[in-house]
Amino acid sequence: MSRLARRLHDLWVRIGLGRSVFGRLLTAYTGLAVVGLLVIGLLLSYVGGGYIRHQKQEELTRAARRVSVAVQRLVGGPPAGEAGEELAGLVLLLSTTLNAGVVIFAEDGTVVAAAAGDEALGMGSVAEDITRRVGEGRIVTAISRLVADGPQVLLSAVPLGEGDGPRGGVLVYAPVTDLEAAVARFRETILWVALAVTLLSMAVGSYVSWTISRPLRHLRRAVADLAAGRYPEGPVDPAVETEDEIGELAAAIAGLGQKLAAADRHRQQAEESRRRLLADVSHELRTPLTSIRGFTEALLDELDDDPQARRRHLRLIHEQTLHLSRLVQDLLELSRLESGDIRLVRLPVDLGQLVRGVAERLAPNAEASGTRLVVAPCDEPLQVMGDPDRLEQIITNLAVNALGVSAGGTVTLAVRAHQDEVCLEVADTGPGIDPADLPFIWQRFYRGRSGASGTGLGLAIVRHLVELHGGRVAVEAQPGQGARFQVFLPRLSVTHRS
Repeated sequence: MSRLARRLHDLWVRIGLGRSVFGRLLTAYTGLAVVGLLVIGLLLSYVGGGYIRHQKQEELTRAARRVSVAVQRLVGGPPAGEAGEELAGLVLLLSTTLNAGVVIFAEDGTVVAAAAGDEALGMGSVAEDITRRVGEGRIVTAISRLVADGPQVLLSAVPLGEGDGPRGGVLVYAPVTDLEAAVARFRETILWVALAVTLLSMAVGSYVSWTISRPLRHLRRAVADLAAGRYPEGPVDPAVETEDEIGELAAAIAGLGQKLAAADRHRQQAEESRRRLLADVSHELRTPLTSIRGFTEALLDELDDDPQARRRHLRLIHEQTLHLSRLVQDLLELSRLESGDIRLVRLPVDLGQLVRGVAERLAPNAEASGTRLVVAPCDEPLQVMGDPDRLEQIITNLAVNALGVSAGGTVTLAVRAHQDEVCLEVADTGPGIDPADLPFIWQRFYRGRSGASGTGLGLAIVRHLVELHGGRVAVEAQPGQGARFQVFLPRLSVTHRS
């Protein structure tokens, strides 16, 4: 038995049922169903066999009583001696009608009349125990042998006659083989029903196991994709979108995948930003450092006796140093913006008032370059929700950019309402911008305007700060016709202010 169990286990593992959730669930479900059906079948077989036996005994007892009534009516009392032709004919008729053996016996157990099969061949008298109990007026049912060497039969014996006088009895019997055949048919029916229920259980178990294991297989592939760096960015797979713990697990894995995808994109963007920063820094620092190095070598080697030339070179070195300082500061600012390290302190800000303050601060620079700096009047307070320092930085960068290309011209700062937004506008009369350069002017280190100075990072910083405030930027320009930069920010409504 143990060898058979080992072989079944090896086969179970070899075909893969022992390594999959589907196989384990199916085996457990089917095994439980088979064991349950086996137990129920055994109980039904035992109880059903007893019930059939009891019903057969009751049937024989009723038949014996009917025979007793018929005999009493014919002979008028307990029979004795040889049976008459009428009694023998009655017994034969009753035996044929009941499809059972019928024996009429006297009070001493002697067989008076019989219509019996091979089971009663050679039967001269009824067993003493049966005769005694029937003589006491009791009904006897038993499985016994009518003759010593005969087969077992199921019998029922009832008394004949009434009162305390002598009485005989009626014995009706049926072969045990008939009872066994009935029990066998009942058990066969149970077997077929159990087989059908087993097949149905296997079908239901397969479906239940499949509905559970199928989403698990999808989840396994999803987790394998996550481990391999393939992050799903879409919704939950419909195959695992169930309203249970598996569905919750699938949603959690999908959410994890989306977070990992976002983190991976952020990492790639940060890496790309770092590479661009290193490339841009190395490129942008090369020119001022080369200038500083050349001026320093000239001071050391050739200009010891020329104070004016020495002073001019020192001034140029100072200017290049200031340029490097601004470049490094702008690079750090832009790097913080691109990495998301800057947090805004949002307050209600009157953008028109902020523009007027920036214009007053930049007025000396404009006057020094011969540029006319104009602030267009604004009839109403136009408020936005933003960081005052960062908004001032946006206005300053745009204004300084316009002043740098508009020497002798005009720079106009204006604030106006535009639908549910506030528009900040910086217009200049400079050389304008070539249409081919417009898509690139917001990129770092891109100088698309002739005469532009500075680090080339101001407009890139402006774009990032505006987007951080939930706004947008636009530019209108033509070569030789100046440029108009516009910043649109969400307007702070009266409801929000209250």
